[in-house]
Amino acid sequence: GYTTQNVTGSVEMVLEGTDADKFEISAKDDSSVTVAVKGDNTGDAAYEASLVAKVGGKAIASVALTQAVAIPDGSKQVTFVFAEMGFENAQEVPEVSKDGIKLAFELGANTNGNTPKYYSTGNGLRTYVGNTITISGATITRAEFTFAGASYNKIEASGYVADGATGTWTGSDKSVVLNSTGTTRIQKIVVTYTE
Repeated sequence: GYTTQNVTGSVEMVLEGTDADKFEISAKDDSSVTVAVKGDNTGDAAYEASLVAKVGGKAIASVALTQAVAIPDGSKQVTFVFAEMGFENAQEVPEVSKDGIKLAFELGANTNGNTPKYYSTGNGLRTYVGNTITISGATITRAEFTFAGASYNKIEASGYVADGATGTWTGSDKSVVLNSTGTTRIQKIVVTYTE
C-alpha cells in the first residue's frame, strides 16, 4: 500500500494509460481504492494501465495495473519470476524447470564467453549477444516476456513481437528458440502450453 503524508489538498485517484478504459475505480474511501476490470481480456495482449494518485494535478504515486490475456481452453500456463527463484547475484543460470516446462539459457554464438546469469540489479536474468533461450517440455503456444525496461528487450525469433518493456512469442512448437541480440534483463517469462 501507499500512504500519503504531509499532503496539502485532496488526493485525486485517476486511471491513465493505453488501456485505462478497460479498468474502473469501483470503490474508494479515505484510506483505500478498489480497481476492477470491466470484462474479460479477449485480445491478444495484456491490458495495461496505471492508477495514479494526484494532488493539484501533479502525480505523487502510481501503481501499474495489468489484465492478462485469457488462456485458451485446454491450455495451461506457468510463470517464471527470476527474482523469486533464489538465485545469488551473478549466478550462472543454465536452465530452470517448472511444471514440466524447461527454459534453457545457453552461450550460443556469443564470442565473449558471456553466459546467461541472474543479477539483482534489475532483478532479472541477463542474456548477452548470441545467447539463446530454448523453451520446451510441451507444445508451446505463447511466451510473454517482461524486461527491466524497454532498452533490455533484445530478443529475436520468428513469431516474437517486442512492445516496449514486454515481448510476446506466439506459435505452436515443441521447442522454441529465441536469440539474444543484446544485453537483456528478463524479469519474468509466462509460458502458455498444451500437453
